[in-house]
Amino acid sequence: MDSSVPAMSVLFSSLVATKYTTVASATVLVWDMALTLDIEISRVWLARKSLGTTLFFLNRYIPPALFTFDLYSQFVTSPTIEVCKQYELSSTIMDLVSIAVIEAVLVMRTHALYQNRSLLALLSCLGVVSIINMLTCFLIVFRYETFIPASLIGFKGCLSGCTSSLCQPLLIAFWIPFFLLETLVFSLTAWKSYKSYTTMKLNGSSNLMAVLMRDGVLYYIVIMSVSICNFLIWIVDPFASYLAVGLLKSLQATICSRLLLNLRGMLEPKPATVSQLENVFPTQSSAMITLASIGTVLPSTDISYPPDRSREDYREQW
Repeated sequence: MDSSVPAMSVLFSSLVATKYTTVASATVLVWDMALTLDIEISRVWLARKSLGTTLFFLNRYIPPALFTFDLYSQFVTSPTIEVCKQYELSSTIMDLVSIAVIEAVLVMRTHALYQNRSLLALLSCLGVVSIINMLTCFLIVFRYETFIPASLIGFKGCLSGCTSSLCQPLLIAFWIPFFLLETLVFSLTAWKSYKSYTTMKLNGSSNLMAVLMRDGVLYYIVIMSVSICNFLIWIVDPFASYLAVGLLKSLQATICSRLLLNLRGMLEPKPATVSQLENVFPTQSSAMITLASIGTVLPSTDISYPPDRSREDYREQW
């Protein structure tokens, strides 16, 4: 065995811990899907189909497929080194697809608040750069990884780790654009929520901003915390690199789904009063309409629209 590979007891501990966290993460994901299935049916399945609902379905059902693949790889009997390599390559690429879907949801959500095409272009570019950077760093690290069938230590599944001197800087670079994008999206959401919370008078509007802020803070704190844990694990114990990856995938998908379901619930059609219709702010209505098309069917109340955009425009866009 390669001299850079840790002692057998360390490999055993890493493998067992990874198996436990993978199973636990899959359980959290499936349990949350079961808890919110009735809400999903009423707010997504029965709603008008749009880009927002498409992204919801991708975010909702790609991760369970990934976990099925992960669980199989964790418990497959006597895999070859080539099987372990192919699993890691295909699994990571699918993980990046799932991350790209979640980032797209966050970018759409931020654009809905600001209605600024330049900002949309900036966030989209950062999202693309983040995914390309992750893929590039992974492919380079992949070339230097050591793969060990767990059958060598009397277990099932695969072990992999990178002990090359190139791996540490690449693993640092892997997370930087992701951290920047997540922090920028959170900051923009917090700033818009702060500015709008006390001025939006339309029924449900202030509650909407509170929900956006609450979900944004929760997502940022949880995902950043788990991502930092992943980063530290990759540096300290390369052969436990997948220890918290499953947790990150599970929580990203779960919180993002909850975020969209909460948004759709806040924007479900409600009857409007005359006083509410008299207090509509056009620029805020624009954000409401776009958020509605991301989150739910458009509100039935007859609110004001910007002069160059009609309700149908928003239907078609989102």
